[in-house]
Amino acid sequence: FPGFLDIYLPKIRYVRWDEKGAPLYVKLGSIDDGTLGNGFIMGGYANTLFVPDDRHFGLAFDLDGALFKFPYLGLETFVGDLAEFDVLGALLFVRPLLWLGVPIIKDLQVGATYATDLKPGLYGGGPALDPVAVYGVDARLPILSSKILSLAAYADAATIQGESWGGMVGAGGRLLSFLTYGAQLRVLGDNFIPVYFDATYDLFRTAKHAIANAPAGDDATIGWFASLGTSFLNDMIVFNVGLDGPFGFGPDTADI
Repeated sequence: FPGFLDIYLPKIRYVRWDEKGAPLYVKLGSIDDGTLGNGFIMGGYANTLFVPDDRHFGLAFDLDGALFKFPYLGLETFVGDLAEFDVLGALLFVRPLLWLGVPIIKDLQVGATYATDLKPGLYGGGPALDPVAVYGVDARLPILSSKILSLAAYADAATIQGESWGGMVGAGGRLLSFLTYGAQLRVLGDNFIPVYFDATYDLFRTAKHAIANAPAGDDATIGWFASLGTSFLNDMIVFNVGLDGPFGFGPDTADI
């Protein structure tokens, strides 16, 4: 059966139902935008880095209770390759203040995310590596939701293997439907990698695994992250630029 999945499923580019953020969202096949929650743990993961030589068939499945007139609960899930079952993730979220009916506040979303790579050495060509897991909690508050301008505030706290940790607060959204923007303040502990499962993850699995399993100290870095991008044709053509860096404090800090 795994052989069948390896041979025939990758022949399909992708099949999609609706868009990310809809009450029911399903995408099967080649996925280059795998994201859970605010994207601090998994953001823009792509299983397409080895196309056309090696195509992978993944799954993104989101279900919001609003589809059943129960908008208090929701779920986001992701599988990078249904044949290998390597990169997996899930987010369960609740809207605890929805019953208040207060504008903006009622839409507060609080969730918990768990993402793992069961085969970190899959493309490394070396010996098998132990699985790695990243998990944490997050919150998101939509503030504006018009076609001209959307804006949401969000926050995350996460840990890799329960050893290294990191967190962020930020805001972002869209302008005129096709421009995306975001800004974050980040606090990152030793060996913590924000957006561990990112767009280039499959190229750097073994390197990230080594960092995640290195001894972590007590030092932390306070930094910033900003992004700007464009999105066209219902996110079929996406271009993003992100910049990040640490804040400098004290007399020994070089001029910025």
